[in-house]
Formats: sequence, structure tokens, C-alpha cells
Amino acid sequence: MPDSKITELEEKIGYLFKDKSLISTAITHSSFSNENKAKGVYIRCNERLEFLGDSVLSLIASVYLFKGNRDLFEGDLTKIRAGVVCENALYDYASKINLGEYLLLGRGEENTGGRKRKSILADAFEAVIAAIYLDAGFEQARSFVLPYITEAAEKLIKKGASKLADMTRDFASNIKENDTERNLNLVFEIIIKIFCTFIILAILTIPFRIFKDLGFSFADTFFSPFSGLIKVIILLLFVALYLGAGLLIIIALFKQYFKKPTDDTKEDITEENNNTKVKESEKKDKTVKIIKKNGPTVGSVLLLIVKIWITLFILLPFFCIDLATIFGLFISIFYWIKGIDLFGLTLLLLGVSTLFIWFTMLIYNLTFSKGKTTIIPFFIGLIITAFGTMFF
Repeated sequence: MPDSKITELEEKIGYLFKDKSLISTAITHSSFSNENKAKGVYIRCNERLEFLGDSVLSLIASVYLFKGNRDLFEGDLTKIRAGVVCENALYDYASKINLGEYLLLGRGEENTGGRKRKSILADAFEAVIAAIYLDAGFEQARSFVLPYITEAAEKLIKKGASKLADMTRDFASNIKENDTERNLNLVFEIIIKIFCTFIILAILTIPFRIFKDLGFSFADTFFSPFSGLIKVIILLLFVALYLGAGLLIIIALFKQYFKKPTDDTKEDITEENNNTKVKESEKKDKTVKIIKKNGPTVGSVLLLIVKIWITLFILLPFFCIDLATIFGLFISIFYWIKGIDLFGLTLLLLGVSTLFIWFTMLIYNLTFSKGKTTIIPFFIGLIITAFGTMFF
């Protein structure tokens, strides 16, 4: 490139290089370097300078934002820094000094509009920053790039503040318009749910009472003279289970009133308020939909109650039976190995345990996982039980 072009670029940059090779390398694209390399001429491209310039630029931007915006948090500073060092921002910086006019490009890049390509101009601008840094140090590089960063950062901060103000104003306006009706609906909804909660908790006591009486009878039959202690244990167990089940139901019904609004809900409310062409009645309908979106339905609460009953009064007893039959199976195998003829009993316990485990998995899959349960283990367990009965 002619020296006059280099001088012209230095004037736009506002810095005269002591080592002219640095600025020449900064404006040399890899396509130009590769074309000359094929001719046996080695010319350095700006890729290494681009690597260094990226770090120098990031440091300058970080120091400026850290010192100049003491009221912003780390997340906000990170977002603003990303905005002032991104490819689009660097393209704008390079365009202000017409950097594309001075680039050394290969024929392919030249013919395909490389002088106006964002990525090429952004990389070249970073390379110029690195060239200034290597030629004169950090302060000179900072003096060159800081005006661009300052202008871009101020625009981003003003844009963010304006957006926040609009969102706050619209949200406040929405509250004023719909606050009375929304609060009345909310109070009515809570009252209805409290009434339903008492009914559900009352219904929930029925199976607990039945199984408590069965447990008391079981204690009188098998644990005398310690039946009194067993009854206390059974009573405490059922009280704990009932309180836990009741707490799950209450949480399912009322948890939505203790949730913070999600970002999606805020965006929906903001979008709704900004749309001035939508009628007021349609706005209210959308607002009601947003309120009801996170709330549980009656069906989901009833399904939760059914799952609690199945877990406590079907799956838990079946699981205990599974453990008991497996324990008995291990004992019979142990004595059979010792020489006692318990082959029939072992087969019988193996078949029964297989059947009960299959039933447990069937109920669990139907209730919770919605998975498929093959019927083959059922028939295997049935056959083993039949043979065990014959040999027992």
C-alpha cells in the first residue's frame, strides 16, 4: 500500500505509528497473505493482531464500565460490555473511519464485497487496536478506542433505561385498570379453594380411619401383650401420613399465590399493554388467562389425591409384602442348601414374590410412569407358584 494511504489512515485514527509495519499488518487480510504466499512472497496477515486486540478492547471496555457505572450490577455490566465489543459494534467503529478503504484483500474477497463485510471490518478494527497497543502502549490504545466505547455504552444504557421506564409505566397502568376486578376475583378464588380444601381433607380421613381400625385389630391379634404400644405407633404413623398428604394438597392448591412472576408472564403483560389496537375487553381476557395459567385444576388435585391413596394403601403394602416374600425366599434357600428339603417352599416363595413384584410394578407404571408392563413375568410367576404348590 502506498505511504500516502497509510498516512491518510493514521490521520483518521489520530495516531502516527513509529513502526509502520504494525499498521500495514493490521490492515492485511488473510486472503491477501495467502495469494502472495502462493507466489513465494510471505506477508503477515492481521489474525494474530486481531487476537491481541480483542483482549485489549475487552479490558478497556471493562475498566471504563467498572469505573463509570458504580450503580450497575455485574450482570448489567457484562451485557453492556458484550454490546460494545460485539461484531456489529466493531463494524460501526470501523465504518466511522472508513477502514474498509484501506484493507489489503485477496481477489476473491475483493470481488465478493469483502471491504464492506462485517466480520472482516470488525477483525481489522481489533487488529488496529493491537497495533497501537504494541507501538505505543495501553494508554494510547485506550485513547483511540474509548470515544467509540463511550458513545456505544451510553446508547445502550439509555435504551435499557427507556425500556425499563416504558415497562414500569405500562405495568402500573395495567394495575390501575384491572386491580379492583383482579383482586375481587383473587379473593373469591381463594375462598372457594379454602372451602374445597376442608372438604378434601375431610374425605381424606375416611381411608385413614378404615386402615387405622384394621391396624388396631392386627395389633390386638398378633402383638398381645404389646398391642397398646403397637397401637400408639400405628396411630402416630397414620397421623404423620395424613398430615403429609394434607400438606401436599394445600401446597398444590395455593402455591401459585406465593410464586414470583416469571419473565414470560412479564413479557406477556408488557406486550399486552403496548398493543394499543386491542380492545379493552380482549385485554381483560388475556389478563385472566395469565392469572390462571399457573394454577392447578380440580382434576390435577383429584389426581394427586388418588396417587396419594394408591401410594399409601396399595403400593406401600405391596412393597412390604415384596420384601417379606423375598426375605422368606432367601431363608428357604439358605436352609435348602444346608440340607433341609424345602424345594417346594422355595419354589412357592419364588413364584409368589414374582407375582407380587409384577403387581407392584404394574400399579406403579399405571399410576406414575405411564410405562408398559409386560405380562410374561406374571405367567412365569404363576407357573412357578403352581409347581411349588405341587412339591410343597
